Amino acid sequence: MSWYSLSVSVMAGATVMESPVWTPMGSKFSTADAQLKPVLEEIKKRGLMFVDATSTSTSSAPTIATEIGLPTVKNNMVLDDPPSSENIQNRLKQLERFASKNTTALAIVRPYPISIFELQTWTKTIAEKKLALVPVSSLVKKND
Repeated sequence: MSWYSLSVSVMAGATVMESPVWTPMGSKFSTADAQLKPVLEEIKKRGLMFVDATSTSTSSAPTIATEIGLPTVKNNMVLDDPPSSENIQNRLKQLERFASKNTTALAIVRPYPISIFELQTWTKTIAEKKLALVPVSSLVKKND
């Protein structure tokens, strides 16, 4: 197994919804086209999708994904950077406003205990706010 196959397996196994793969701290890697393309091709081959964390505006991932027909979606914000109750609550309010204005929103959250707690609390309130959680795959625009 090549190094990128092992990496994809580990990343895919760590995700929660429908096995998307995303780049949490790979801003340098996301600009290395020659190294990135075989990873994205392997992701496509495995029937996965790519979530671009948008940690850098110079990422080649969206362009390469379009070229190879890999389903992809871009993150709108990180909820827990830094991971504190106050910050996460403020970011969730921003996410709600963004979703109301743009119809959809995608946020990335890391598995910190405080992040999980705040998300559990917030999800109990979304129905009264006329919001819905949807699978990340429903936000994908198919690349031709």
